[in-house]
Amino acid sequence: MPVLFPDQRDHLFGREPAVRLLSERARQPGLTAVVARPLMGKTWTLLEVARRQVEGGDCLVGYHESKGSESSHLLYAVSNLYAGWLSDSSMREQAVSLWERHKGGLVPRIGELTGLLFEKLGGKLLAPEGVASVVRASFDGLARAQKDLLTGGLQMDPLSYAEALSITDLVAKISGRRVVLILDAWEKSPSMRAEFLTLEAFLKHLGDWPHTHVLLGIRSPDVQAAPASDDAFKNAGILEQLSPSALRYDLTPIDLSVAGERDRLVAYLHAQVPATGQLPGPELLKMVDGFPGVVSRWMSDVNRDTMRTVDDLDRQALTAQTLRYLEFDQLLDKLEDRHRTFAARLAFLPRMEEQRWPTFRQTLLGDASESIVDDLIAWHVLENAGYPTYGHDTRHAAARSWFRDNQINLTRRVAEGLVEKMASQVSGGDATSILFVGALAASALFFERVSTSPTLHCLVNAARSCFEETRAVFDPGFDDQLANAAKQNGAFVP
Repeated sequence: MPVLFPDQRDHLFGREPAVRLLSERARQPGLTAVVARPLMGKTWTLLEVARRQVEGGDCLVGYHESKGSESSHLLYAVSNLYAGWLSDSSMREQAVSLWERHKGGLVPRIGELTGLLFEKLGGKLLAPEGVASVVRASFDGLARAQKDLLTGGLQMDPLSYAEALSITDLVAKISGRRVVLILDAWEKSPSMRAEFLTLEAFLKHLGDWPHTHVLLGIRSPDVQAAPASDDAFKNAGILEQLSPSALRYDLTPIDLSVAGERDRLVAYLHAQVPATGQLPGPELLKMVDGFPGVVSRWMSDVNRDTMRTVDDLDRQALTAQTLRYLEFDQLLDKLEDRHRTFAARLAFLPRMEEQRWPTFRQTLLGDASESIVDDLIAWHVLENAGYPTYGHDTRHAAARSWFRDNQINLTRRVAEGLVEKMASQVSGGDATSILFVGALAASALFFERVSTSPTLHCLVNAARSCFEETRAVFDPGFDDQLANAAKQNGAFVP
């Protein structure tokens, strides 16, 4: 059997838990929809699952990544299944010799296709790539026939339920193996509606099928140009509700909890990306922050050879992390003023935590109702955590960057207003005051980028001095600015 799925484990990191779970799922009849953001490593994860299924020796895998131009995504996944099956010469001989036993059970159109295909392959000694070419040409012919029928006014699904069942059943019966079909980038499939109906029927009648599992790869809907992704995501949710044999699985950041896996990633980066040699492992892992897109960006030919400094690495990592959260271009831009103002306030502060929310509630909400938080959660701007949060540190940083880059005037007003409010809450060494001082200090670098008020910078620097960052308070202008702050608001105290 030829190697259809190359072994890429040497540069696939932190995905063992996901690959193991999906491999176990693939060994049972049913369906799993794998949902992930761009550059999260969804395709590589699915290909590793496919490789392990084939390596086990009892499974045939059909894989196709939609480019949005095929007449049928499912059709070409089955085409790939056929190519893998018939590339094995012993199986090809079996297929040709046993064809007569099974052709009566096939629907006419598939029977005709398979008969012609076996005629082309019978008695020919073809290399695996030659077999794949013949199979693809045959399936292309089927696709053209569909197109002709459709343009003639007849309504025909790209690959109907009966055809999908018939063609998969033939492979399973003759090969005696399990079948896994992988439809990657399903959100791009031009025949998603037809395929949804086929998959719905598949789940309702699993007992009629040979041992088959379908894996769908779906881009997360929380990104730009999202309508198709939204449909795919919703359809996957419907399929999950319809059957206990279906699951929608969110691919999370890479799991580097095992020390050996962390060491393996660091060693790989040190060996492959010259600029990373300047940084110890913990700092590299902090830049990656569980996102394979950072590694991918560093590994691109142009970046790997031109990055020289730690700043270069950091800049490329930040660019990748920003691309990780493209949804903010849509979500934040469409907000009403009061919702956007609250979202900007939340982004300016350090990432919110449950225990700090009661202290900062009034400062953030002002006169607004807490229903604003509920709205932002419902609109997927914030995570549903029982308190307002953008979620992960990198998502919070991306929201902060969005406001700085797209709403600088609002960000400046919000930042200056919050610094005044928080500074006026500091009255000594009590626990509440310490929380506000900490928030001021943690926001200092971002505040420097958005505000030009020397008086307010003085207040932020005073907070930073509580954490051993005292350089600014020894500046000759610090005392004068502190005096100005005291005149501005009597609640500001040294």
